[in-house]
Amino acid sequence: PPPPPPPPPPAAAATAVEAQAGGAVADAAGVATGAAHEDSHVTTELRIGLQLWLGKVATFQQVDVVHQMYTWFQHASAEEVGKAMKDLLKADPSSGWSTCAIEDENCECPSGKIRYGHVEKRWLDKKIGEPKFWCSLGNFGGQDVAVGMLKQCQCWQELDTEIAINALSKIAEASHRSDSFGKYFWSALTSPFKWASLALSRRAQQAATLPDAVAEQPIAGELWQRLHQLERWMSTNATHEQLALVAIVYKWLENTGQRAKIGVALSKAAASHIARNLPLCEDGKPVDAKRCPGFGQNLCRAGCSRKPPLESVREQVGGRIPRSDLCKPGVVLEPLWSCDRATARVPSQDHAHAQPQHVLDKSVEMMCENEQMRDQMAVYLDCEFLQPYLKWTTDESEWLEEAYVTYVGGQKDSTYEWQAMNLVRSIDIFSNRPVVVTVFGNDFVPPDSWRDLPNVIVYRMKPVVRGVSFNFNKMRSMICSRVVVGIQLDTDQIIAPAFDKMFAGTRREINANYPWIMMPVHWMSRESKKPEPYWEYAFRDWSGKRTMRWGHAHPTWSYWALPFLCDMTFERFSATMRPGSIIDVWNLPEAQSKGLLQVLEAGRTANRKAKQEAFMNEDEDMMNVALWRDGVTKDWCKYDLEWGLYKDRMKLDKRMYWDTKWYPDGLPVIFISMHNTKPFEITDWLLSLYARCDIEPPKLSCPPGHQAPRFCEAGSTDERKVRQTPNEYIQKLCCCLEPRQQTNIFWGGQWFENPEQVPMKLQHMKKERTCLFP
Repeated sequence: PPPPPPPPPPAAAATAVEAQAGGAVADAAGVATGAAHEDSHVTTELRIGLQLWLGKVATFQQVDVVHQMYTWFQHASAEEVGKAMKDLLKADPSSGWSTCAIEDENCECPSGKIRYGHVEKRWLDKKIGEPKFWCSLGNFGGQDVAVGMLKQCQCWQELDTEIAINALSKIAEASHRSDSFGKYFWSALTSPFKWASLALSRRAQQAATLPDAVAEQPIAGELWQRLHQLERWMSTNATHEQLALVAIVYKWLENTGQRAKIGVALSKAAASHIARNLPLCEDGKPVDAKRCPGFGQNLCRAGCSRKPPLESVREQVGGRIPRSDLCKPGVVLEPLWSCDRATARVPSQDHAHAQPQHVLDKSVEMMCENEQMRDQMAVYLDCEFLQPYLKWTTDESEWLEEAYVTYVGGQKDSTYEWQAMNLVRSIDIFSNRPVVVTVFGNDFVPPDSWRDLPNVIVYRMKPVVRGVSFNFNKMRSMICSRVVVGIQLDTDQIIAPAFDKMFAGTRREINANYPWIMMPVHWMSRESKKPEPYWEYAFRDWSGKRTMRWGHAHPTWSYWALPFLCDMTFERFSATMRPGSIIDVWNLPEAQSKGLLQVLEAGRTANRKAKQEAFMNEDEDMMNVALWRDGVTKDWCKYDLEWGLYKDRMKLDKRMYWDTKWYPDGLPVIFISMHNTKPFEITDWLLSLYARCDIEPPKLSCPPGHQAPRFCEAGSTDERKVRQTPNEYIQKLCCCLEPRQQTNIFWGGQWFENPEQVPMKLQHMKKERTCLFP
């Protein structure tokens, strides 16, 4: 080991960090500009404090923001970055605000200037005459600016470098107290980000247990590799001036909680410096920044084509394009599959995927015969994601064996983009399977960070038929992604550890004799009567028999379910485009005795009148009715849980999600994914916490009882206090998840480690469960 470092400075010196920094703090905004003398101790404290925060506390979005700073420094001097940062902080009205309390806590605010609200909604300002103030709705006139969301209070204190460096010095000093300085110095500056190293090692071990078609594919974990890259830079190459600027960003992120907004602001500011090194397009003109990620600092195919992406599809002449010729320079979108059999990229006849292709071809016949609908089946590869596509497919077949599938649209930097960001990150962290993101329309631009993720594949399709809800693109993406076994996820979901088990369960349950999708049981039955829970949401648009409880439209499927999906989609489109027409459909119930292949061979022997029904308004309604109509009974136990349930520790309702008909004693739930993750910042926090607790579960020392500690609320006084001691952060915060990481199934007040332990009925219960576990 290296010689021991110098001892910590006297306490008095910690209050004079600006002087020790040799003039690094230069201007009113507190941004370091110009050359500054490096004080060895201050620089060391910055390195240690930043590495501790990044390695053990920071969320993935915070890591991404710091990585943006790292990239910016590759194209601009610290002085240039400092000047731009000064302008940024002045332009951001939130830069001086710092969270001081969440609802029903005391806020200590020396300035007496307080605001109340939510980082993703809006704020109410108030000037008080004393340094302590109770943070509550009543103290702000009862005006709820974020209904149903946990609000917080923030205190105004102008942000400067001295405050930022002092905060990081305190973090470093806390590590001195919890460990000998010499011992920690060695571990901190050589391999502080053990989380990154452990994560990458874990991913390699997991690959050995996967199916052959999956195990040979690239291991995910790019987010951990990014963390590892920052570790190397901060411990060796980062200059004092650069570290001081990162310290400002650290404090800005921690104070305001607006991680997405700060990331966008930094990206815009860095764009001009990075773009000056950017080559021109082949036509000699600059890239069209609106069609590329970022704000002009990224070269992309769509930005050089001068046409909207769906108008830049490569024309195919003379049949299918060889794989070696896919996405040649200048090509934006490459046709993959459509109703045109001459150009569709289909498996070789002797490949195992020839059968799924046959089922798909038979399933889409009716839509392909309709001139108005056939273009709804065409799917194109976004050429920015050619390499992951080539890695996950082969010369013999371009079907995916197992994959997650989601769909998205909207503008760049929209709410949907940020929701999708958390989803994609969770799959990178917790899965070795690819995720297919199907983009609908021309507007959505996949973020630049997705290009670095080896298991992200982006397809693009034309907008859905006019008059049909955007959410019916869910079915289109499932059909046209050409996945043997798939799991559909909405953008407001994230996965947790062990969710990959759903692939094996889906393969087992959905087969030639059960050719339907399977959905998780919904948290409400939608047939309750007053005064039962959620009786207001009873579904009255179907009068037929219900064969199972209402399902949540997050289905899993295998290729055997493609005829069901296509019939449902064809019926919905016909109801809008050809109302009143009689359509031929598959007699799928016969597959339970004959097998699907015989049903397909017999042809469409059933018919249905395509007319607009109330249950066709949204995808979830129609999926439930279509399954009831076929008389099927399989569904999954609830796995797409509200994110708030993950941090409630053991305080759960024994009769969770009960109803009088199907589950009078409560619904079995399994903690392997989250739903309703629309608030980006809190989801980013929870995802990052779960990831660290999963990589190396710490030896917990949790408070007694079932109640979640106060620090389980992000932004609370207790949570912010623990963030200042990174060595203790994970050890404490992982208590919030207890016992979900070891025993992730809950039913009737009991926890179970695996499905085999869960009986069909607990002793005190009235009815057996009908839902299945993977």
